[in-house]
Amino acid sequence: MGIRRIENTDPAFEQFLKLPQFIYRDDPYHRARPIEETRVLLDKAENPCWKSARRALFILEREGQVSGRIAAIQDPGIKRQHANNEGFFGFFECIDDQDAALELFEAASRWLVEQGGCTTVRGPCSPLPDFFNFGILVEGFDQPQVTGEAYNPAYYPALIEGCGFEKDSDYLSFRNHFPENQVFEKMMDRLERILGKHERTSVRSYDVKNFDRDAAIVNDVINRSFESGLFYSITDLETQKFMLKRTAPIKDMEWFMIQEERGEPVGVNLEAPNYDALLWGDTIRGVRSENFAVLPEYHGTFAASSLFYHGWEKARRLGFEDLYISYVSEKHTAMHGIVRSFGCRVTKRHRVYCKQL
Repeated sequence: MGIRRIENTDPAFEQFLKLPQFIYRDDPYHRARPIEETRVLLDKAENPCWKSARRALFILEREGQVSGRIAAIQDPGIKRQHANNEGFFGFFECIDDQDAALELFEAASRWLVEQGGCTTVRGPCSPLPDFFNFGILVEGFDQPQVTGEAYNPAYYPALIEGCGFEKDSDYLSFRNHFPENQVFEKMMDRLERILGKHERTSVRSYDVKNFDRDAAIVNDVINRSFESGLFYSITDLETQKFMLKRTAPIKDMEWFMIQEERGEPVGVNLEAPNYDALLWGDTIRGVRSENFAVLPEYHGTFAASSLFYHGWEKARRLGFEDLYISYVSEKHTAMHGIVRSFGCRVTKRHRVYCKQL
């Protein structure tokens, strides 16, 4: 049947959702995310992101079998915010077939040009900060599965580059296995002494009893921290609350940390257990930082180190063994220095691609 556009209400939408189960069925390093998570993410009634952003879903069928899928996405907010005319792609899955990939990207690009006049396409990413659909994994295919980190077969980079895409930017993921990690222990002791001298600095847990108030704080800090990013879209409070509830269950939101200086919020660390371990039938032994932000004017202070210290001290105290930090820009060398100084090592590299239309 070739390629066609579908909607959530089409019977073919179920095939769109189930394709990752087919693609990753024999992968020894990955279990596909639950179908219902993607269903909610793409539901225009459930996900407030789609009140402003627009998207088109495409599937490619060959001999009665779905061979690929892709979403083309436009966000008027990004266009206004950055004065550009970019579109995005996301939810890309495809068999190892260059012609199939070409058909998918041609359909997505055509819609972006015809419906939005886009001159550039980036991806995989979306206006919603959904990290499962952010970047293509290019290094670290044999590393443990971590909640919030995108995964794909090793042949995806070649497929995408074969469609004319080039590297836009890379993002690194780090892991710290801290039992018997002497570097980590020494840095934690040193930081504890230093932070004890800064009475104006404090870190507190997210207050689930005041969910809306703290959601507004998180939203403000994240927006102010990333607003200059080339494809970051200012997030409204309704969308932020939607994302927070997807990051962790309410009972685990006390893992989230808010950094304050003289009572004013300056940083957040959305840390939570690595729930993906449950997909393997394992016990959760790791904690990951899915979103980390410090206001630009507090870069170079102890704000970031303090956030890490309190989150990691809690993980250590509760018996967790692994700490994961995802999506640190390759250009953010200051952050690299901080996490490496605690004994973290790079485990994965994700890439965002770009193409002129």
